[in-house]
Amino acid sequence: MYGERKGWDLGGVGVVAAARAAERGACGPFEVPLRFLPELLQEQVRRLRVIPSKCPVHRTLASGGACVIERRIERV
Repeated sequence: MYGERKGWDLGGVGVVAAARAAERGACGPFEVPLRFLPELLQEQVRRLRVIPSKCPVHRTLASGGACVIERRIERV
């Protein structure tokens, strides 16, 4: 949605979140690779990297350090 509002042709963005096992009653860390095409400008990638942290689900999981969310950028 953000890319569309900016008029950016993202060509396809991929996100696949995976949670690792944690101790009982604890929230395991989430691994979230953000996959972008190599043609995107660094500034576009920088802005797109910030957007997931504004998601209400992300903010709820991360609030108070309840869950660790590890994001990384992949150019595919």
